[in-house]
Amino acid sequence: MIYEFESNEMMNGLKQKRVKRNMTQWDMARKLGVSLGTYRLWEAGISKPNKENQKRLDELLKGEDKEE
Repeated sequence: MIYEFESNEMMNGLKQKRVKRNMTQWDMARKLGVSLGTYRLWEAGISKPNKENQKRLDELLKGEDKEE
């Protein structure tokens, strides 16, 4: 599953999942191999990850949907 977000959904979805995992924006950016600024733009819904980064998000967040 590739995470495809609309701007508000992206902001809420990414932030919720990040907070649930007790991770900072910096932690997420580092694990995804992107800059902190890039990750913040995704979480704010200002920009979207490309397909490669969407796959990385999917891997990082894998299993989260099963728990909810």
